Amino acid sequence: MGILLAVLLSGGVSVNSGLFVMKTEGYNNDGWTFAAGRANGHSTVTRDFSREALDSLVVDSSIGGGEMALILSQGNISQTIDLSGGELSLSAEELGVSAFSPGRIRMWLEFGNAENVSVKIGWR
Repeated sequence: MGILLAVLLSGGVSVNSGLFVMKTEGYNNDGWTFAAGRANGHSTVTRDFSREALDSLVVDSSIGGGEMALILSQGNISQTIDLSGGELSLSAEELGVSAFSPGRIRMWLEFGNAENVSVKIGWR
């Protein structure tokens, strides 16, 4: 059983598919936040980035159990960052954003039986 939800947001589209319990999600010009008591599925945001915004990209995340990953993709370039290791704080350099050009980038949070997840992806 799956649920698909698409929401038009300023500068992008958020798409969710899967089962989520106690989910909150926010998106604005400075970042994307996602939190859930339980998550099994994915949430996606597509956004246009300037070079400055890419270079300032940061991710702060925490997970109580299960699996969670962030996938950044642009054309045939893709980076997968494992966020399953408890509390993490990652810079643009650690995320490997130098591989991407300014323009449209898809950010995909993938959850596998994840519990107590919180992710903040920020840019300026």
